[in-house]
Amino acid sequence: MDRVLAFVMAAVMLLTAGCESFSRKFTRKKSAEREVEMVLAPEEYFASGQDPQELYRQNLLYWRSWYDEFLSALSPGGNRKRQLYCLDESLKHLRACIGIAGAAEQPAAREYVNRILKLRGGVESDIYGNRVENFRNPAEVLKKEISVYLNSMVPAAEGQKHVD
Repeated sequence: MDRVLAFVMAAVMLLTAGCESFSRKFTRKKSAEREVEMVLAPEEYFASGQDPQELYRQNLLYWRSWYDEFLSALSPGGNRKRQLYCLDESLKHLRACIGIAGAAEQPAAREYVNRILKLRGGVESDIYGNRVENFRNPAEVLKKEISVYLNSMVPAAEGQKHVD
């Protein structure tokens, strides 16, 4: 009888005393939630100190390098995402060149942009890369035509008149 009474008393002590510290030890405490205040402060970015001629040459160089990268990516088994990315980047810099030279309204500029977009659509629709060789020749011809066009549009430096 004494053993049963000792066992019951030990069980009651464990249930009342030991479980609380055990459960407290392994429960997560809620962290104090801090409200993050978002600060929107407008900043003005001034135009870079580069003249239009330098910006034009820089964008022309970027256009050439991205388009060359596209041509090198146009190989059998080439990465389609890489091809599309290179075309997008070259198109971005082509538009920048056209914008700097002020030729955005020229039909030739719109035609070249549309031809690159058409080429991009063809590459994008060629999911398995079966027609990649069909895009190489038109892409190289387009590069030559755009290079000639962009080289003829170099803007005049400040203080100089541009003579075509």
